[in-house]
Amino acid sequence: MSDSIIIALSLTCGILIGIGLVRWLFIVKPQPPKEKTRPELFLDKEGEKGAEGKGDLEELISAFNKMLDSLRRSEVYVENIIQNMADSLIITDIEGRITRVNRATELLSGYNEAEIKGKSIRSLFVEGDKLTIEKGLIKAPSDLSYLAQNGQSIPVSVKCSELKLAEGEPIGAVTIGRDLREMKKLIDNLAKANEELKELDELKSDFVSIASHELRAPLTSIKGFSDLLLDKVVGEVNEKQQRYLTKISTNTDRLARLIDNLLSISKIEAGRLKMPMKLLLIEPLIDEVITFLMPQWKGKELKVSAYYPEELPAVYISPDGLRQVMINLLNNAIKFTPREGQINITGVEKETHLEIKVSDTGVGIAPENRERVFKKFYQVTPSADGTGLGLAITKGLVEGLNGKIWIEGEVGKGTTVGFTVPKRQ
Repeated sequence: MSDSIIIALSLTCGILIGIGLVRWLFIVKPQPPKEKTRPELFLDKEGEKGAEGKGDLEELISAFNKMLDSLRRSEVYVENIIQNMADSLIITDIEGRITRVNRATELLSGYNEAEIKGKSIRSLFVEGDKLTIEKGLIKAPSDLSYLAQNGQSIPVSVKCSELKLAEGEPIGAVTIGRDLREMKKLIDNLAKANEELKELDELKSDFVSIASHELRAPLTSIKGFSDLLLDKVVGEVNEKQQRYLTKISTNTDRLARLIDNLLSISKIEAGRLKMPMKLLLIEPLIDEVITFLMPQWKGKELKVSAYYPEELPAVYISPDGLRQVMINLLNNAIKFTPREGQINITGVEKETHLEIKVSDTGVGIAPENRERVFKKFYQVTPSADGTGLGLAITKGLVEGLNGKIWIEGEVGKGTTVGFTVPKRQ
């Protein structure tokens, strides 16, 4: 094929593609491809096909027909994609006048394309009078509302893109609108469910609080009378009676602890736990807790030690909150450490906080259980004595002190529970 024919073919392709795009965007919808007819060849002066150039011309015509067919197929393909989009699509010219819309736009707005073609895109929006149009682009918040033909307001999420020619000259814009009605319905339902859950949670907290207070009075009475009987204040008791009275006293203490824990967790969850703050040295408080729990760890022949590489600075914290955290952690360590085991408490100063760790030589906690143990009523060993609330309360207290808590260790080698205390509150 000669160079001149190749150049002519290239120019023709470019012109036809440009015409096709403009025709799709701004003029008419593409029609389905018509049956192709082979163009008639040029004839020479004698009325017969010229021998010279005959092959090149036939090749050009064939390539031209293929190009037209490909162009028609591309137009239909693009049209099908646009018309079957779930989102609304609006094409506007440089002045913001509507030139094309897809089927989703017609369904959402209630208008067909002929009814709104040539109108300003503002006419499709509830906020139309307030919209600013620049080079066909909507300059507004992304969440707007279509104004349907029946007067209904339809919330949509809008995104605009500029349409440009190859040389960069703007010729209009494409506006995509996503129907937000289902999403807004889900958000409303979720908000309603969330409010109902809050109400139920408040009712639960109130019930736990009231029930705990109501149970505490009779338990105190039971505990008091059983201790009087055990102390033989009202007379002698035999061995069998003493054994039964001891069980009553022990289980009364257990129920009292459960009630206290329920009250604590209820207050933490409701944000009603008051923890007065003061400037405090942590080391004496930890020593106090070790002494307080001495009967328990001495009874199991455990060794308990506290070690501080450097003197810890005073921190502004709740003494009651920190004391309860240390009691809970040391109690847990004592409970799960076998006889003659070791418990170590360490405290170190970091840049922004103090880091306290309680380590034992007990059974350890598997990695998959380290988050679960902070949930209410969860126990790694179901048969273990306790309520399963200790670590949940501890976590709530630590977070209430603006600290963090975590678990380290290895199964069969022991557990380390660490927590932080901010140096400045």
